Amino acid sequence: MAAFSTVVFLVLCTALVFPHIAFRLPVYPEPLERMIASFYEARDNSKVLDFIPDVKWPIVSRGGHFQPFLDASLASKSSNKKASRYFEGWYYKMVSEDTKNSVIVIPGVFFDGAHEDDHAFIMVGRIIRDGSGKVVSHDATYHRYSLSDVKLINYPNDENGHDRFKCSIGKNVFTDTGAILDIDDDGDAQVQAKIELQDVVEYPSTTFNPNIMGFFSFLDATVGMECVHKVVAIDSKMKGHITFKYGSKVDKINMNDGRAYVEGDYGSEFPSKWIWMASNHFESSPGSSMLLSVASIPFPNEKSTILNFKGFLGFVYDASSGNIYRFGTYTGASVEVEGFNDGSLKGANQAFIKIYWGSY
Repeated sequence: MAAFSTVVFLVLCTALVFPHIAFRLPVYPEPLERMIASFYEARDNSKVLDFIPDVKWPIVSRGGHFQPFLDASLASKSSNKKASRYFEGWYYKMVSEDTKNSVIVIPGVFFDGAHEDDHAFIMVGRIIRDGSGKVVSHDATYHRYSLSDVKLINYPNDENGHDRFKCSIGKNVFTDTGAILDIDDDGDAQVQAKIELQDVVEYPSTTFNPNIMGFFSFLDATVGMECVHKVVAIDSKMKGHITFKYGSKVDKINMNDGRAYVEGDYGSEFPSKWIWMASNHFESSPGSSMLLSVASIPFPNEKSTILNFKGFLGFVYDASSGNIYRFGTYTGASVEVEGFNDGSLKGANQAFIKIYWGSY
């Protein structure tokens, strides 16, 4: 009887606690995956939970972790209850085939912890280069939206077992396979786009290394790390166009056969110090890609820090062979960054990087 009571107690505790951490898990064990999949199916299609969804295991999360914070923020209009600080955003880098136009789109949500400045946003940046690659102009705009304009659909129905996401902010729609933009700030700045990602190369995932952060991904589910990084598309071709309108000036950019890269972050704070660089444009190896991110990491998180250390992660993807080489703090590798903006290298914002391979 005592054993039975213990089992019942543990089941009830799991049922109460799990929903609060499930959205932070990078992968889900099969029984929990089936429950989550059934929940999404019932919520999105108004169906009764069937507990036998047709999905593969394990599910790898690509995003959409902010739903609990969104619900709490919208409910705060009738409550004085405070919540935790939290942000989540995706980074779409899109470069035209001739490399003269680079467009960065960052959709996201921000919760300040006091429900005073909670909002959604879309950042749009553009860099124009001449034929030699020299930057001739650049600009960036920040567009705020009410959280009531946000809708998140995060459902496990990818044939490869990936957790697919679709996030709409106003009339703008963002997915792991493309984006639709319809930004109009009272006529002052307008951006319209319809981009489809094709031949997407995904970051490889395993049960114990579900994403670019390796096993550190599981630490976030238990103690809540300051910031979690994810890679959605290592490389992708594009189909579509982007139109910018400023007053009477209209500029339509052809993005057909251009290249795209997609990643994202979520957590309570961005790192206090960080260096980030990524590229999927290599003349001698089309489709190859690389990422390096170095940051100051509070362990286990910024609220209860035991120690701070320099953490880093990254990869090099060789398109010709299809091989991807991972490196990071969790692989036992090390990195040295030299000459960053100190005048030792020609030109500003250049760095010479040495990476020492790990053994893991």
